[in-house]
Amino acid sequence: MAAPRNFDFFHRVGGYPDTRQSLASLILSYIDASNTRPRLDKNTVLSPLECRPEPEMAISSSTRHPSPHHRPVPPLVRHPMFKREQCNFALTRRLHGGSYKWSQVWLATMYLRGLPQLGSATVVVKLYQESRYEWAQGELEEGYNPVFAAIEYTDRLAKNEAWAYDCLRELQGRVIPWSYGSFKFRLPNGEISFAQVMEYVDGPLVSTFSSIASPPYAGLETMLDHAAQSLWEIHRCGVAHGDTAMLQNMILHPHSQTIVFINFAYARSAVHGENAVRARGNDFLAILGVLHEFLPARDRDLLHAQMLWAERRKREDVPWKQLLFDADAADPYYYIFSFSEID
Repeated sequence: MAAPRNFDFFHRVGGYPDTRQSLASLILSYIDASNTRPRLDKNTVLSPLECRPEPEMAISSSTRHPSPHHRPVPPLVRHPMFKREQCNFALTRRLHGGSYKWSQVWLATMYLRGLPQLGSATVVVKLYQESRYEWAQGELEEGYNPVFAAIEYTDRLAKNEAWAYDCLRELQGRVIPWSYGSFKFRLPNGEISFAQVMEYVDGPLVSTFSSIASPPYAGLETMLDHAAQSLWEIHRCGVAHGDTAMLQNMILHPHSQTIVFINFAYARSAVHGENAVRARGNDFLAILGVLHEFLPARDRDLLHAQMLWAERRKREDVPWKQLLFDADAADPYYYIFSFSEID
């Protein structure tokens, strides 16, 4: 499915069509926001300034009834009167964030202003709040304004996430969360922040699986099968995730037993060429590497189990086995180096 390519919504500086402020006023507003350094709390209610005009939602007026293979869509979102520009978001619990984090991720209640009879929906609001990020000394090139850098970088991450949800529309509600759109908010301190609003997938993070590292490693093989299937589907849509080394970016949906991938801020194209093969292969190698590095049983047996699983699956008729060959192409010496690190 071709994805729309107009992302002017995410640009605020440097002469882009939707610039609302001069760079000078933007920097001043950023400094004010940094000084007040807002700690959003669970009683904060956000109303959007704007919604992206070309939404990456897979749920449109003509597709209100997803297939049985998809997770349910909240009745509020399916309702014919649902309009994103009328949404309010009441924050309820912080899921991820803090200082030196590019995004602040909140669980929230979404409802429509003036239409309480339509009910509400539990959603995730991912705010790209640049005033919460502090550049490390020496992290920027000499002479590069840190305020400009924070604004430019967070805008790019927000754009990446929306681009990925565009490309992965057919996977929403199965392999990735449903997207409810991209928004621009004015926070209580006056700071403007982009946000991605999406489905809350309630399930355990892969990092909490104790059975993965326990002989005979049946849990490991099952998890790798599910992860490879989901990642292969993402790659088929032309997207490399780019941040699979973080186990908290993978959730096991308890009913479908599908690994759901989240956080596409570092997504990139995985369509053609050597770089695309490397991006796809590195996506999967990052999962193998982080499992081996952070699980309690960091030993030769666990690494050997991974290697045997990969060799077996290459010989079997699984649709995603090309992913394993991409991993070999990205790093032919992965297992040699990994075993040497243990020794």
